Amino acid sequence: MKTVTAITILMAGVNASASSRQNAEFTVHVFVTFEASVSGPMIVGARSCASTLLAPTGVKLIWHDTPIGDSADANSLAMTFLPTTPVSYRTGRNAKALAVALPYASTGQQILVFNDRVSDFVAPYGRRSRVVLGHILAHEIGHVLENVARHSDTGLMQANWTRDDISMMIWAGLPFAPEDKALIRSRLEVVNRPAGAVVAVMAEGSTR
Repeated sequence: MKTVTAITILMAGVNASASSRQNAEFTVHVFVTFEASVSGPMIVGARSCASTLLAPTGVKLIWHDTPIGDSADANSLAMTFLPTTPVSYRTGRNAKALAVALPYASTGQQILVFNDRVSDFVAPYGRRSRVVLGHILAHEIGHVLENVARHSDTGLMQANWTRDDISMMIWAGLPFAPEDKALIRSRLEVVNRPAGAVVAVMAEGSTR
């Protein structure tokens, strides 16, 4: 089942045009803990790629190599690289997952990256493997920023990537679909709304 969330925002006392909202930038802090060994060039390249993929949504990622603190706000998220896939993710629908996101978690670890699976998955792409890892990170960050458990039919937020998708990642980048950009911006506009802003309605619908 896919759950689609539509959010409408009324900004009381704010006369912002659609174009100004489109150009707004939200800073999101990503706090990374490494329990697995990941090479410097790999992680630097992956972060650069993920930041580039999020930029069209109006998000600027700031990366930190420290655990998330108690003072972290709604614009912060935690990511951990695990050396091996936990037993709880070895069967069922997560049996082949490269990473998982917990979009409804407000504290603790929100993204878990399974380094054993990721290493095997990206290995065939050589120097471009860091780009593939960047797409994996951006996908999971997208889940947390959308704040809803869903996948799209096209683009970066698909549940499963085809060979053509991987080829696009490597040579041009696989972007977020328009609906994902809208969900990310809508959620960030809510959590970053100025004083006096009013959230008018949040409606959910489910499709199979």
